[in-house]
Order: sequence, then C-alpha cells, then structure tokens
Amino acid sequence: VVTPQPSSDLKSPAGIEAAVLFHAAAVLGMKTSAIDPQLPLQTFGMDSLTSLELRNVLGTTFRLKLSGTLLFDYPSVAALSQYLWQTSGAQDSQALRVHPTIQQTSNASDGVAIVGMECRFPGCPSLE
Repeated sequence: VVTPQPSSDLKSPAGIEAAVLFHAAAVLGMKTSAIDPQLPLQTFGMDSLTSLELRNVLGTTFRLKLSGTLLFDYPSVAALSQYLWQTSGAQDSQALRVHPTIQQTSNASDGVAIVGMECRFPGCPSLE
C-alpha cells in the first residue's frame, strides 16, 4: 500500500496529525484514508509490537524520547498528535501539557491480600 508522505510542517497541529497518521498507516500497512483519527489505533489492528514500532518512528521524526506506553496513554491519532504537539515545543512553552487521565478504581474498603508460598524438596523434612 503506497501512502503519500506528509508535509514537512511539524510545527502545526494539522502537520503533526498528518505525520502521525502517515506513520501509523505505514506501520499498520493501511492507507491513511482508512484510519479515523478519533478511534483508538487498536481498532485498526495496532498491538504492543506495532505500537513500539510506531513509537520508535515518531521518536525519530520528532527527535523525542517517547515512553513505551505511549499508545496506551494516547490511543488515537488525534490524542497522540495533540500530545506530540505540546511535547515537541511547537506550542507555547507556557501552556499546560496534556496528561492521560488516570481513574482510581480502589476504595477504602478494599482488603489487603497477603499471599505466601513454601517450597520443600522431596525427601527433606524441613527447610533447614
């Protein structure tokens, strides 16, 4: 599948989104028109291996050291593009950075589980 190269404009949100979309499509072996920027890339077949491949390509393109969990934190092309726009310094440096939302699922009534295990060798009556 041949996909046209994005413009070299990596200073605007639209240019960054075009670059992310281009690289995501290349990694997935799809046309850019087949990917909806609002949907999670996992919808189109992105798995942990291809997400690392995309992370490496984007890190090289934007000259950034990106987290291995990048596509789990920012799963869609739109979310990833916004993060890269803010992280790359293309936006005003005084602006707030977007961080993934972390939802706390535990509450105060959760108990603590202590799990123990013992190992004995055959024919040995004790651990000593």
